[in-house]
Amino acid sequence: KNILSSENIDKMSYSEYLTLVSRPAEDLNVSDKGYPVGKIVTDHLWYVACEIDIDDLHNYETDKDYSIKFPYNNDTAITMKLYRILSEVGSDTAVLIFETGTLPANFNYLRHQTVQIVSEYYTGCRIPISALRVVNGQAGVYVLHGSKIVFKRIEPLYEYDGYIISADKSADDASYIAKNDFIVTKGKDLYDGKIIE
Repeated sequence: KNILSSENIDKMSYSEYLTLVSRPAEDLNVSDKGYPVGKIVTDHLWYVACEIDIDDLHNYETDKDYSIKFPYNNDTAITMKLYRILSEVGSDTAVLIFETGTLPANFNYLRHQTVQIVSEYYTGCRIPISALRVVNGQAGVYVLHGSKIVFKRIEPLYEYDGYIISADKSADDASYIAKNDFIVTKGKDLYDGKIIE
């Protein structure tokens, strides 16, 4: 029947998608040889379907390119076009269907695997939130400079999983944290200029 074939991508509904992914692949054989429907075929075009919270749907639009990262494929990132959005009124989720003609080398085309949709990139210094301090109204961290502790300012860009990404402004201003600074993550009575023995 080719239920999850590329020919059906254009007409598949949200409900049909949910029904298909809830069934074991072994129940959906496309031939007498038992090939599971939904196995990604390494053709010139292939698709990835991702279920997301309906509240996040406003971040996506069709015909726009997104970076799709495959963590269990050595973090391979592939640019894919958002081909279709499947949704229904009153549902808590929606389904994004991405399309690409890119066929990366040594890629594991599993039927079901984790993907990450990368919508924004941040570059800078990754800092544990536990290391943050406020000195004279300025947010920053203490870093080890030789045998002394020095306070360095930060400019937070993004916060996630107990970390902050701070802009690296050290090239313009030495009072900001820089790449390769040794951050003091714990300690009492910390102050600028304190000597560590």
